[in-house]
Amino acid sequence: MKRQNQQEGFTAIIAFVLAAAVIGVAVFAASRVMNKEDTSLSTDYGGLTEQAEAKITNSKELTNTQKSLETIDVDKDLDTTELDKDIDSIF
Repeated sequence: MKRQNQQEGFTAIIAFVLAAAVIGVAVFAASRVMNKEDTSLSTDYGGLTEQAEAKITNSKELTNTQKSLETIDVDKDLDTTELDKDIDSIF
């Protein structure tokens, strides 16, 4: 009888050690993933100039930037006919 009680305690210790090991491995793997420098993404910004990457420091630069962005026609090559067909086919 005494031997069975000792073995139950030993089983609990083994379970605790295994759980601690699994948690330790998971934490180690997570820390490696979180600290890994992402080299898969390209750092090429499509030929942006240094001026385009510069930070806006005053309101005059903000106004000039806003005006230049408003003059760009981003929808000139937009063809919505396929989108319209898809939406019409849903209804």
